[in-house]
Amino acid sequence: MALTNAEKQKRWRERHKALERATTDATERALLEQVERCVDLPDQERVALADRVGNEAMVLLWRAHWLGKIGEKVRTVPQDAVFEARRYLEARQPDAGRDRDSPQAR
Repeated sequence: MALTNAEKQKRWRERHKALERATTDATERALLEQVERCVDLPDQERVALADRVGNEAMVLLWRAHWLGKIGEKVRTVPQDAVFEARRYLEARQPDAGRDRDSPQAR
């Protein structure tokens, strides 16, 4: 039996979310492994690693702040929360032509 469009979209979204989670986890794991070995790094490379860790922390902080704001909107004005969530998800689509981790893409 063939899948309906809704079923196909649901499967695609589930795969996309799993891939995004795996990529984020892998990036975090790789950074933490590099941090464990930072004693052996020259000063310049250690500073670059610190910048990458800081950048990752800023992205996570931004996401946490954004989700908190969405939570507030869900309590008070649900339709605004739905609009914000849709706008965010549309901006994060791979074909949007923007760097998904840059603040300008959000």
